[in-house]
Amino acid sequence: GGVWLDFFNDGEKNPGWSCRQLVMEQTFFEFTLITPQGDRVAPTVEQTRLHDQMESHLVGTGEGLQLTYLLAWSDDCDMAGTDDPMMAYIQQASHARWKVKSVSPTFMLGVRRIVTTDDKGNWIITLTQEEYIDGVVGAYKEYVAAAGFAKKSPPTPVPKGEWLSLTDEVPEKEWKAVVARGYKGVCGSLIWVSRFAHKEISEGISVACRVMSKPSEKAWKHCMQMIAWLRDNKRRGMRFCSDNNEHGLVST
Repeated sequence: GGVWLDFFNDGEKNPGWSCRQLVMEQTFFEFTLITPQGDRVAPTVEQTRLHDQMESHLVGTGEGLQLTYLLAWSDDCDMAGTDDPMMAYIQQASHARWKVKSVSPTFMLGVRRIVTTDDKGNWIITLTQEEYIDGVVGAYKEYVAAAGFAKKSPPTPVPKGEWLSLTDEVPEKEWKAVVARGYKGVCGSLIWVSRFAHKEISEGISVACRVMSKPSEKAWKHCMQMIAWLRDNKRRGMRFCSDNNEHGLVST
């Protein structure tokens, strides 16, 4: 992040450019480029629409302003912007420092992302993790079946009316067996799904993680039910729309 901040805020090397980093989510960057009117190339209809959408959320933007937003996750980056040459320049500068390559934007970090447009011109992005979920189901298939979900589809991600707590009496032999079976691993797999495409299991996996130090067989079955539920609902995913809803979702 410091490389982008130093390079693009250098007025001599990059006149008209600026870069800032979001304080609360330091993997998120905003790049701006202000070009003189005489240097501007006529934007496409799509670029104009995107610029107007982004500009509506900003204050004090003027003529000749181009925007790019970049999200960096470990060694993977996403960019969305109003100007293709601007994004290409950011990519070139990044390549000079780290050697990067372009890949399809439809799949990243185990998440498939499909962008469509409705009849009103709104963007719709649908996030699913079918391939990742298939891998988790395959890894725990025998345990899911042993929990009673070989063919049975659970109506909810976790059992109704059941709760997990560290105050539960769990014999040492039991919780050690559950830990050895891979309780931490299955919780990690479920957390990954809950973060991106299936908020329906967020409460269930949160509760399951609270008993990480002494998980019971009941806790293990909670996790197997979540896997079975994901298996049967893997195409639900999560959908975002650019129709300026009053309520939004922020996940960090």
